[in-house]
Amino acid sequence: MLLHELDQGLVTTGNTRSEIGSRLNIVDNMEQAQLNFQSITISTLATLEEVDIYEAVNNLETSKVALQAAQQSFVKIQNLSLFNYL
Repeated sequence: MLLHELDQGLVTTGNTRSEIGSRLNIVDNMEQAQLNFQSITISTLATLEEVDIYEAVNNLETSKVALQAAQQSFVKIQNLSLFNYL
């Protein structure tokens, strides 16, 4: 009977160690994911901070002017038809 109880104790200990090992692997994976996320965040922040604000504003204004010109052209072209020439 004592040997059977000892075997059961060893099985239980083995199962517990396996469960703890599994949980440690999960913690390691989560830690690695956190480090990856932190690295990506730092890289993205650095990219955002490197933006030349004057160049960005200039590009925005240029795009705005081009958009307005395209809209005005569309309004004029939209009202044209063959009947306007007759």
